[in-house]
Amino acid sequence: MALALLRLGPDRVPPETWLKRRFRYAVQTRQYVNQQTATRRTGSEDGSKQSSKRKVPSFTAETILQPIDWAWDEVGIYPLLTALLAVVGVYFSVWLANGGAEELSIWFR
Repeated sequence: MALALLRLGPDRVPPETWLKRRFRYAVQTRQYVNQQTATRRTGSEDGSKQSSKRKVPSFTAETILQPIDWAWDEVGIYPLLTALLAVVGVYFSVWLANGGAEELSIWFR
């Protein structure tokens, strides 16, 4: 029940979306480039080529430190309470059927 509220990753997605992304990344083909950067300048000396800039990661300290979130606003408390009461009710019924009624009768004698 708690897994339905779980949000994973830096973009806070449900577990099924997160697992789908992880699986897709695990099976996709990757390109590996073994070419090293040149140690000296080759080609024209006029500097017409633009130097490649590295992109700054979009992760902030908050997304790195808190990759899990709960979706209380999306679900609401009433469906969760209904599911909890259903689980407790089934457990209580099974306990009564397996001898819990005899244990309970001790208190009413």
